[in-house]
Amino acid sequence: MLLLIKEGADFRLKDGQGYNIMHLGVHSFNPMIVLYTISLGIPVDEMDSAGHTGLMWACYQGDSTCVNLFLKFGASVNITDHSGLSPLHWAAVKGVTSICVTLLDHGADPKAIDGNGQTISDVALNAKTEKYYKDALYQFGNHIPAESRYSEKLVKTIFAFAPFPMTWLAFGTLTFFPWLIGLPLVVLEIFLINKFILNSVKSHHARFNWNHLPFHAGIFQACAWTIIGTYLYFIIPTNYHLGKTIGAWEAACVISFLISNYYFYKCSMGDPGYLPVTSDLNQAKQLILELVDLGKLHPRQFCTTCLIQKPLRSKHCSICKRCVAKFDHHCPWVYNCVGLKSHRSFMLFLILFVFSALVFLYTTYIYFSTHVNPDDYIEPKYIPCFLSISACAWFQYDSWTLYLALFTIFQCIWVIFLTCFQLYLIAVNFTTNESINHSKYYPPTQESLTTPLTSSSSTTTPSEQQLKSTLGKGLKADFCFKLLLGTKSAPSTQSSKNPFNRGIKNNCIQFWTEAEVNENNQGNWFNTFELSQLTQRHQHHRYSEISGEEV
Repeated sequence: MLLLIKEGADFRLKDGQGYNIMHLGVHSFNPMIVLYTISLGIPVDEMDSAGHTGLMWACYQGDSTCVNLFLKFGASVNITDHSGLSPLHWAAVKGVTSICVTLLDHGADPKAIDGNGQTISDVALNAKTEKYYKDALYQFGNHIPAESRYSEKLVKTIFAFAPFPMTWLAFGTLTFFPWLIGLPLVVLEIFLINKFILNSVKSHHARFNWNHLPFHAGIFQACAWTIIGTYLYFIIPTNYHLGKTIGAWEAACVISFLISNYYFYKCSMGDPGYLPVTSDLNQAKQLILELVDLGKLHPRQFCTTCLIQKPLRSKHCSICKRCVAKFDHHCPWVYNCVGLKSHRSFMLFLILFVFSALVFLYTTYIYFSTHVNPDDYIEPKYIPCFLSISACAWFQYDSWTLYLALFTIFQCIWVIFLTCFQLYLIAVNFTTNESINHSKYYPPTQESLTTPLTSSSSTTTPSEQQLKSTLGKGLKADFCFKLLLGTKSAPSTQSSKNPFNRGIKNNCIQFWTEAEVNENNQGNWFNTFELSQLTQRHQHHRYSEISGEEV
């Protein structure tokens, strides 16, 4: 295609049905062709013989990527075809809720009527997609008047702090009632709060799912501060009063907890390594044309949302709606992405949290074993304890603290596993995203990256081919991580060289000591687009080390 245009082919020509190459790009679900044709100057609202625009075709096909592209470049959401159907009509016919919501967000008229006098709801009813269109209206917020709707900030604040009273209520219930009554009550309390309070608040911004809300981060904070509060209020004073204190361990627990929370807040509220977003559409078009000439316009190398060239190892996060340099994963427990600028802080948070939790469990064991005499246990009259005498005596002495300790053990199991897996990935210089999706990003055999836009084949360099064909192999531990995340298949276990791997020692030194960003607040992974660039940097670094040794 590029070759034909360079040889003088008229890219504005239409076929017998009025389709230009932009329409055909939409028909073939190829957003790169759509980007290229828009950059060449084809109007985004150009119609075919029936009056259909590219946006209408994208809506009808349920192609959310192309829909977002057309909207970014200013396509009209209320334009109609020769039958009076708007893009929202066509989206309702297809029944893709997310596309309908996107159109409504951009000003589409939900009361539009076509040439036959049918509303969008009528069209959806005839197409048997009424349910999906109603869901779109609900997510858009039509069920709540705008003046009565909670702000997005208020909804997120409620979900961030709601876990605190929920946590206190749950552990208070377990403490006040016998376990046979307390456990069902806790389940009932959580169900009722979620159904009648949280869902009511969430309905003000119904499009949010749980990953878009800081609820998981709130759960961690509520439990962590409840545990440390109990530690400071019960365990330390009791140990000190009875002269059984082990001050060094208790101080270590509190200090490591406070430092881990510092890194938690740094991960949660800091910049994980967001790549700059292009706001100038003319600049974006120029970049697209340059990438096409270089044969590098491809979904793995260009973000259709941020309209930027993606560096190696970066990824667009659909939750944060930004591209992140050296993307590792989006963590709901810190309510942020983990990337180039936050990965080290994330690891320090995990390590310190595990340490403080283990010290808490150890000192809690000392607390119970020192202060509780099993001979003092009194068997309840109606609800028996099925545990050992010592465990029953512990529950009877301080069930609040013991339930917190059991909950901490449960949390430690998966956090320790996550920490070990992250340390393994650091040692082999992989990201979580690469280890899980390597078969998607770097299949053993794949077509040239320039295939979608050029008629001639291209050949990649050996180093680039090595990246595409070998990245992700040799990982055995991430099979367990895939099972944890619910993915379907395990990675290849064939042994081959990882192009990012500089050896375990160098990988670890690089991760823990290398500056996240340079003097321009830009790290290597902000502007590394080819593997050859990385190779040159490594060679330069090696020569510098040799010259330094000679001196």
